[in-house]
Amino acid sequence: MNSLVKFTLAGVAILTMQTSWAQQTEESVIDTKHLKITVVGKNSVADTISPESKKKVIKVNEAEMKENMPLEDTLVSTDLLPDTMTTEENGDVVVNKDCDDKTEKVVTHGLTLELGFNQMLNRAGNFDMPEAYKDLALENTSGNLNIGFVQQGVNIVKGKLRLVYGLGLELNHYRFRKGVTINRESSPMTFEINNNIDYRTNKLVSKYATVPLMLHFKSNPCDEKKSFTIAAGAQFGYLIGSKQKQKWGSGGDKEKYNIKGDYGFSDFRTGYVVQLGYGDFILYGKYYQTPIFKEGRGPEMNTVAVGLVIVPF
Repeated sequence: MNSLVKFTLAGVAILTMQTSWAQQTEESVIDTKHLKITVVGKNSVADTISPESKKKVIKVNEAEMKENMPLEDTLVSTDLLPDTMTTEENGDVVVNKDCDDKTEKVVTHGLTLELGFNQMLNRAGNFDMPEAYKDLALENTSGNLNIGFVQQGVNIVKGKLRLVYGLGLELNHYRFRKGVTINRESSPMTFEINNNIDYRTNKLVSKYATVPLMLHFKSNPCDEKKSFTIAAGAQFGYLIGSKQKQKWGSGGDKEKYNIKGDYGFSDFRTGYVVQLGYGDFILYGKYYQTPIFKEGRGPEMNTVAVGLVIVPF
């Protein structure tokens, strides 16, 4: 057999081997909105699973994959992501890839929001006012609003435990049961009662710039809708304004007053904060150990608040 024939036969053999190998490793790529998955035959190994978005849990239906596969026997390799890819009973392949944005060293949120109710609590642990101030008893609908303009969380343990701090604004609305008008600048506090006016709104409002400092735990930071949340810490406040707001009347006889001034609120205050919840449902509770009013300016009471975290960290 001459050399030309040998060379030709060798080339044919090599070409045949390449064709056979190509058939065994034939693959198909599925592009979804969030994920690119390469699916290959059972004798091969998938080598491409590259997420385009790491912010959400991505579900890809395995049956839909097979309908688009050129091979009769196909599989999605889970060897590459043994801890983050599982198959559910309904056939969905669930991929939770890396979750890098949830485990970054520092995470910043532009807005958080808490909405609830507050009351004045005495040292005995009830809502009774001292005898000299019993006419200042509050309605149960006195509101509490806390707006976090910016909060940051420093990663301590795998994105699950963070040290959270920030800057915000808290409004405490103390809504009176009676027609009370407090005299500004009075020390000790004095007030008048007008029972001839049917107030639609009559409340004393404090406004504090706030700095929270909390340890914040999420059981599953990569899937917050299935995560338990526990947070506890302190909130520091600096008084930036106070007023009494009154509304009464109806139709064209409506009257409205916002009487700003010094009502004796403490300039600085410190409180304890707790949050507890699951998924998007998170409750909060607060207790301010600093008295509401400066010594000698008003009743010796503290603020307690409970409510719902509308926009969580």
